Amino acid sequence: MADKRFKAAAILCCAAAAGFLGGRFSLLAQGPAPTLTGDARLAEAPPAALTAYRVEADDRTDEEAPPVNINQADEAELQSLPGVGPAKAANIVAYRRQNGPFESKEELMAVEGIGEQIFMNIRDRVTIGP
Repeated sequence: MADKRFKAAAILCCAAAAGFLGGRFSLLAQGPAPTLTGDARLAEAPPAALTAYRVEADDRTDEEAPPVNINQADEAELQSLPGVGPAKAANIVAYRRQNGPFESKEELMAVEGIGEQIFMNIRDRVTIGP
């Protein structure tokens, strides 16, 4: 009885291994994946391959995003800052209307809802300049 179980288990393992390896070899038979480096290669790549490499405006890193001028930005622009939602953006605009333009980035911490932690997260993404 144990011999039959062993044979059945061995056959099952061989079938699973064959299925796995067959799938791996079928991928290799399709050829190497396109290398998406250089403008010429990108132009030759099929559109489906490019969709994984598209960069949307929201996918930019903090270093790539232009700074937000807190003296001129509307609520929508202010919401692009990390940790600033609709309520905090409205508070920034209201503070600006009531007190005039910000004289320093640090003055943001005087706005209701903008504490030190949020300020530390956005200080490099904001400007008070022209």
